[in-house]
Amino acid sequence: MKKKRLFVMLSLLLFLTGCSSLPHKIPLEDIQAILIAGIDVNEGMVELTVMSVGSQPGSGDKKGEEAIKIYEATGKTVFEAKQNLSLYNDKHLIWAHLEYIIIGEDTARAGIAPHLDFFLRHHENRLTDDLIVAKNMTAREFIRSTDTAQPKINEKIRHLFKDAEIKSTIRNVNLKTWALKHLSDTMYVILPVLSTTERTHKEKEQQEEGTQKKDIRTDGYAVFNREGKLIDYASLEYSRGINWITDEIHSTAVVIEPESGAQLSAQIIRSKTKLEIDEEAVSLNVDISLIFNIPEYTGNKELYDLEYGGLIKGKLEDMIEKEVIDTVKYLQSLDADAINIGNVYYHKYPKRWPMMKDMWEEKFRQMNVNVSVRSTLRNTYNILNPMEKE
Repeated sequence: MKKKRLFVMLSLLLFLTGCSSLPHKIPLEDIQAILIAGIDVNEGMVELTVMSVGSQPGSGDKKGEEAIKIYEATGKTVFEAKQNLSLYNDKHLIWAHLEYIIIGEDTARAGIAPHLDFFLRHHENRLTDDLIVAKNMTAREFIRSTDTAQPKINEKIRHLFKDAEIKSTIRNVNLKTWALKHLSDTMYVILPVLSTTERTHKEKEQQEEGTQKKDIRTDGYAVFNREGKLIDYASLEYSRGINWITDEIHSTAVVIEPESGAQLSAQIIRSKTKLEIDEEAVSLNVDISLIFNIPEYTGNKELYDLEYGGLIKGKLEDMIEKEVIDTVKYLQSLDADAINIGNVYYHKYPKRWPMMKDMWEEKFRQMNVNVSVRSTLRNTYNILNPMEKE
């Protein structure tokens, strides 16, 4: 009897269920995946620019190839602009593949928090999307002027960020990291910067028209204040100094002049930074230990001679020490603790932080910095002796 009742119920469900209850299927050729989103604000209106990729319609050899498209829309908010994209696009846009959010310079200076809320809150987006500031231009201008079919701009950015680790002048900052720092009482925000170069290239399919696209490069960090507004661009030297202090040096090259007329390239292959701060926040001690190799040397001295090896290490350590001190002085002049010493203080003296946080900018500005660098030479690669003779 129970089996009969179950059979009758299942039969009724089949009659009551129609095609409308099934998930809405969208053909692959009708989908454009958004890879990059650009945010600008102009006269109170949000200008949204997206670069997307989809399948090439048609027949023959081109069928199924990637089609790069740029869509633009405007709204009072990012979400309204996103909804307004449907008024112009000819395909269904999906956000699950978004990699980078480009922020125009003027928008960054005015404050980016209100315009990133959508990306943090909306279910289609991910917290792993990376944030980038477009230097000296709007995000729309950046995407328009640099979009290329081969390689796609998102791939170009990905390779640039990976290669930038070799210089250690920037690092990725995703939505989650930005939100944690922006909402924190102890941390400041820095974002990586991209700029365009004078170097241009023609799109293969548009060579006859002479259409040129600008190349792009990484350009250090953008420094933000506590209100989340861009206040300055750190030079590549200061950007690397920030990475020295925050223990983000993975690999970098430092060129020194051990004696007159000679150049030596030191390849940093490992680095560790430890920070110590006193209870009154008067003095900060930065202790850096590193291991380096010598991939190039134009002098004629014996590199493993104890006296000369000590000279090399001393000059390398002095140069890094100066770079770190100069970076701290630069940030102190901005009243921006972009190296997050306040966070170090908070974790060491949590009970004193409530008293310190309202005066932290002044404390940071007056803080003395002591830098200690210890280096170890590991090897000189394939040859030991110098190529030049004394």
